[in-house]
Amino acid sequence: MSIPHYIYIDDEKDDSITSLIHGLNDTQQVCVELLNLSHGETFDSLTDKIRLSVSSNNVNGILIDLCLNGEGENRLNFTAAPVAQHIRSLASDKTLQSLPIILCSTDEKLKRTYNTDKVSHDLYDYKFVKGQDIKWEKVRAKMCSLVEGYPILVDGDLTTILNLSNEEIKDFDSRIFDRFISGKDHSSHEYAQFIIKDLLQHPGVLIKEKTLAARLGIDIDQSPEWFKLLEILKPSLQYTGVFASGWQRFWSHRLNDLFKRISRGASWVSLNAEERVKIIVKSYGLNGIKPAAPLKFASSSYFDTVCEATKKPLDSMEGYEVYESYELRPWQDPKYISFLGIAQDTYHDTGVF
Repeated sequence: MSIPHYIYIDDEKDDSITSLIHGLNDTQQVCVELLNLSHGETFDSLTDKIRLSVSSNNVNGILIDLCLNGEGENRLNFTAAPVAQHIRSLASDKTLQSLPIILCSTDEKLKRTYNTDKVSHDLYDYKFVKGQDIKWEKVRAKMCSLVEGYPILVDGDLTTILNLSNEEIKDFDSRIFDRFISGKDHSSHEYAQFIIKDLLQHPGVLIKEKTLAARLGIDIDQSPEWFKLLEILKPSLQYTGVFASGWQRFWSHRLNDLFKRISRGASWVSLNAEERVKIIVKSYGLNGIKPAAPLKFASSSYFDTVCEATKKPLDSMEGYEVYESYELRPWQDPKYISFLGIAQDTYHDTGVF
């Protein structure tokens, strides 16, 4: 497969835009090309340009600025939302291929506009903040992963999408996949939204590396053999379905099963960090694995999550639940922050409790 090709839509045409494009293109694994806008561009002329570009130039995805009606040289009279909605509608009507749409903007504009417009969130597959601190490889990996994954979603086969057997899918809470096994047709974008927002971006069925380490009772920073252990565990635990190359995650139910096997029936939940690590060291012969200690102001090492501020292991019973602006799905776990994180004022999201 050739490298993914994105068109970039922005009303600005300054050095910051050039730097963003160069930063992504310099990874040599994604190609980003600015779509030329003209002064006074109408909605219809812009969407026609997008449709023509996608149809004739092998474009695989769209990168779009949030506030196209900003103060740029090619200021438009509308924002990204109606453009993204129109593209999604064209894909639903089969008049345009279904493809990823990625949002980018300044932190200020995202907080002022995007965070208050909850309705538009489902239009985009991923967003990142423009600025000096862009993690180019992280953004590039997600852009490539989205392009690789979208064609797999066309057939709507969950076993292929998740890379799981039918038997394993049936073992999950039926509410997770019910809407996709009802016989109703779903667009590629609907599948993408479900995979990214309901599974990958929130702990529950799938967990991140640091949560995996916490549930094993391990202090990553003090464990020189952590990555060796991780490579041993990946074949059994790692998510390998759609978008896996952009979002490294691990199946929480497989962790439960694996730990019971190596502990001869004990659940990690019933053991503290030292007890869990002893079992791991004995099972895999890795003496460079060290147990995590409770954070300051905490006392329990029955870790099941990580503090959202410090990213260190935390017993959720000693944490404070982070307020989230939407209702959690039944299979999603709440996020927590430790008292230390609050005291250090290192967590700056809106609404901590």
